[in-house]
Order: sequence, then C-alpha cells, then structure tokens
Amino acid sequence: MRATIPFGPNLAGGRTRRPVRTCWPLIVGLLLALLSACASPTLTPRPTPALVRVAVTDITEPLLLDLAAAYARVNPDVVVAPSLAPQSALAAQLVAAQADLAFTIAPDPTLFATPIGYVPFEFVVRPGNPLKSISLPQAQGLFAGRPADWGQVGGAAGSVQVVTRGPGTGAAAALAATAFGPITVTASALVAPTWAAMRQLVAANPGAVGYLIAPELDGTVKPLALQDAQGAPLALRLLAVAEAASEPSGAARNFLAWAQGPVGQAAVGMRNEKLAVGSGK
Repeated sequence: MRATIPFGPNLAGGRTRRPVRTCWPLIVGLLLALLSACASPTLTPRPTPALVRVAVTDITEPLLLDLAAAYARVNPDVVVAPSLAPQSALAAQLVAAQADLAFTIAPDPTLFATPIGYVPFEFVVRPGNPLKSISLPQAQGLFAGRPADWGQVGGAAGSVQVVTRGPGTGAAAALAATAFGPITVTASALVAPTWAAMRQLVAANPGAVGYLIAPELDGTVKPLALQDAQGAPLALRLLAVAEAASEPSGAARNFLAWAQGPVGQAAVGMRNEKLAVGSGK
C-alpha cells in the first residue's frame, strides 16, 4: 500500500507529491519492546517471619540472647523475641498465652520443661585484688561479714566490702540454690539492682567482693576460682530449662530442637563453656 503527502512547489510552479510507506506496525513493535525492557521484574515477597515469644529473667536472658542471635543466622524467617519478667510471673504468662516459652532456673513442676544449658555463678573482685582463689567456707564467711579483712583469707590487708543483689531477689535466691547454700549477708553490704550495677560497684571499690552470672563477666572485674573445703575446684551452676504451658509445636518446637542440637549447644557455650548441657566442666 502506498500513500502520498504534499511536498512543496516544483520549479515549474506545480506541486510534487513524495511517496511515504506506512510504518505503524514497526513503531508499535519498538514501543512494546521498550516497555518490556523497562518493566520491573516480578519479585516474590518473603514470607512473614514466624514469632517465638520467650519470657526470661535477668539470669536466663543472656542465654536466650546468644541462642536467638545464632538462630537468626541459620533461620532468618523466625524471630525469637525475648521479654524480661520476674521469675514469679513466668508461669502465668505461659498459661495466658502471653509467651510461647520461658527460660528459667526454677521451673514450675506442672508445666512442660526441657533442659537448655547451665548458668554458672562466679565470685568477682576488682582486678587489682591479688587473691586468685577462695574456698567455699571463706566465701560464705566474707558475705556474712566474718572475716572483715582480706588478709584473713590470704589476700592483702584491707577491709572487705560485700556487694549483693539484695535479699529476696531472684538472683540471691538463685545463688542460694547452688552449692553456695542459703545466703547470710552482712548488714554493711552494698545492694546492686542489676548485673551492670554489680560490675560497677565491684570495679570501683578495691575491697569489694560480689557475684555475677558467667555471661556478665567482663574486663572490669576478676573472677575468683572457687574451691571446696578440701581444695578441689567447685562450680556454682544451675540448669536452665525451656518451659511451656504444654508441649511446644511449630516454630517454638523447631527452635528448641535446634537449641538442644550441636549448633545450638555451641551457641550456648559461646561465652562460657560451662553453660552447655552435658558439659562435665
């Protein structure tokens, strides 16, 4: 098919018509090709992450945080979300479905529970304290205020300043549940409301002695090796368990199975090898 359009006057005064080919099919094809090339690729949305809500105390929180961080690297489609609560509130939160799991060192015997790892306790002093070890009877005496001088337990002469988490706290009850036994604390003791406060008070006082859970240790304090009455190494530790209103299923069950496996237990012992279930140390 051919078409003509006016072109202009010729030398003789007439008009010349120039033939033009219709090219609409070619133009349309080019436009479609350009549109196809510019179109964004279709992306498949990632699934909504599953949520595992875990209630913790300040004793079991570090254990869960280590596990949650390691689990996120191998299973990013699951979010393990901790919530801090007093020990006395854990069972009620589970029964009310406000939490899927709870990490505790004092499980409710009426609920489902399975072991996760150990929480060790360490007696700590200021790094400048020359003492390296202490016996259990000596530690019990120091906290009770007898003796009141470091020179009486093999250290440099100087007054002992006891730092504790305070009577009636979950931390004090947990320490009493270890081989340390029921705590008798001198009336002159300083009270630390948190583990961070415990570190700060011990680090600031040359004569201070306190206690921490192992994951809370850092370079600002020095742990004392603990020995029994016969001089043998003695570990103060409690078993931490995962608790639930009933046997877990779905994402919570998968998380627990992973936590009890080799990779999970490696994460449990990341900051202290004494934490792992089955550790004989």
